Amino acid sequence: MKAYKHLFKPIRVGRLTYKNRILLSPQNPHISPNGDMMSTEFIEFYRKFAQGGAAQITIGCTPVNRDPLDAVRGGFMLRLGSDSSHIALARFADMAHMYGCKAAVEVFAVAKGEIKAYSDRGDKGKNAVEIMPSDMSVNEIERIAEDFATAAERCVKAGVDTIVYHGAHGQISAAFFSKAFNDRDDEFGTQTLENRARFTDLVLDAIRAKVGNRLNIEYRISLEDMVPNSPTFDELVWFVRHIQDRIDVIHVSKGLHNVHRLAPYMFQPLYFEHGINLDNAAKLKAQVDIPVCAVGSVTIDQAEEAIASGKLDFVAMARGLYADPDLPRKAMTGQADRIRPCVRCNQCINNTHTYLLPTCCSVNAENAREVIFSQIPAPAGRRKVAVVGGGPGGMEAARVAAKRGHEVTLYEKADHLGGAFEIASMASFKRDNRSYIDWSSRDILSTPGIRVLLNTEATAEILKAGGYDVVIVANGSNPIYPSALRDKQNVCWVGDVELGHVSLGDRVVIAGAGLSGCETAWLLAEEGKKVSIIDMQPRSLIGAGGSTMNMSALMEKLDELHVELLCETKLEDVQDDGIVVSTKAGSRKLLCDNVVLALGLVPDTALGEQLYRELDCQVVMVGDCMTRMGTLKNAVSTGHMAGYNIF
Repeated sequence: MKAYKHLFKPIRVGRLTYKNRILLSPQNPHISPNGDMMSTEFIEFYRKFAQGGAAQITIGCTPVNRDPLDAVRGGFMLRLGSDSSHIALARFADMAHMYGCKAAVEVFAVAKGEIKAYSDRGDKGKNAVEIMPSDMSVNEIERIAEDFATAAERCVKAGVDTIVYHGAHGQISAAFFSKAFNDRDDEFGTQTLENRARFTDLVLDAIRAKVGNRLNIEYRISLEDMVPNSPTFDELVWFVRHIQDRIDVIHVSKGLHNVHRLAPYMFQPLYFEHGINLDNAAKLKAQVDIPVCAVGSVTIDQAEEAIASGKLDFVAMARGLYADPDLPRKAMTGQADRIRPCVRCNQCINNTHTYLLPTCCSVNAENAREVIFSQIPAPAGRRKVAVVGGGPGGMEAARVAAKRGHEVTLYEKADHLGGAFEIASMASFKRDNRSYIDWSSRDILSTPGIRVLLNTEATAEILKAGGYDVVIVANGSNPIYPSALRDKQNVCWVGDVELGHVSLGDRVVIAGAGLSGCETAWLLAEEGKKVSIIDMQPRSLIGAGGSTMNMSALMEKLDELHVELLCETKLEDVQDDGIVVSTKAGSRKLLCDNVVLALGLVPDTALGEQLYRELDCQVVMVGDCMTRMGTLKNAVSTGHMAGYNIF
């Protein structure tokens, strides 16, 4: 029972006292209708974080633009450009205050028109930020400053406690301060530090003139933009000192939103270390006189150490709270080992940023679906339930069914839980996956109402004899392994490579550039092997199963390791010393010692179909045995629904 006495020590900042140091980082869940309305779904999405013990909950990505068309371009955002928006915000603030939680809103200005792609060469005219300073007249600058001030005043009317001014990731203030994006030659240009900060001065002065000290202002900054001509650390220290008398907290981040290769630094995948901004935050805190908050996959152990040693005052997190909204409460009450870990798969971000869909969570199926689940009635009685398979889908089904009051028996033919996800947890750079397997196994074994039978293969005869009311089949999938290749001594399956069951030579070709193929290429290249990946898909479709953010980081790593990627390339034949492939240009031979097959999976439907025919009870199939796109999100969500819908 680890104590986190510093993480849960109250702190006074500005006009507010925060009950602990954990803030919900602003993200847009894409469940708000465009405009100044606030749905029940929106309120309930945020309620769980307040209930779970966060000191502050923050609505993300809230445009201040008075022109409604500008706000609509942002998509599914609550906007502060209307006088009636404070009515919606009042509901949010009231809900937060019910739990002793501060209500916050992140404010920013939405771009007018399309954002162009950025060239990594830093060519002029290539847009990498929401609003280019050179596109704005002085009148437009003054108009936006007024929009920020008016939005802040609406927040005060609604009872909101603080605003988070988005000055990171290439947002408007960051763009004005950066020589990479500011080409102006007037008083808002980059000739002096004062000129570069003038836009931010205008906005902050306008806000304080409207609201005084009735509202805290938190400011988010990128201490590393990571492109040529970005502000230096010393320049950013000057900037924070310059504005610190008008703000209350500074949030430290890094990266640029519209530079594809840098986006993962904003939403770190499992391949990155946790707490990537902690060192920068500590360096900044030593130079400024206001509290400092770090964002970026910060663990509660990292946060406790940083706050205890004076390196940090707050930690902001979103994905960790998505995975387990009760994280603060569990940590505070000595139950840190019961916190459901985030695996940093970034499917939540992928939904909102790539597809403009409501957010989600691979390990928390109810995230952003709170109202849907609240409408499901309680079971009519206690049922006897069998779950076949101890992978993520089966464990989730068993967990939920037991917590809904049913008697559950889980059958697993192996001597441990984890299923195929065990394979996805082996590499050192996938420790987050291992954390999830370990947590899920602990939780299953400690949940009342679940009997776990390891080394037990469930058959139709066993399940018939068990007299079950419901059988949930979660027996997974089988790898695609062409029969013509089964007798080839130099061919193996990617799962056996990750599990360490095979030895490979120095030259390896991986057939299949999905997530498992690319991750295995990383693993082998780090061992010093020369690795090539072939795939029939074009480059734009490489990485099936991974989020856009994670695949971007993964591809950067493969480039760094000099892994050869051959797209629109088909495997034709495997020979003793290599393979024959065909491309649009014709056939060629690639020399190699081994071929690793990462061709995907096919659902193992045989048992489920047999049970449908032979059992008289309800049979439900979940996870990989019912889909060709085997992901953790699919396994957990289908398992969760199966466990929930037992009546």
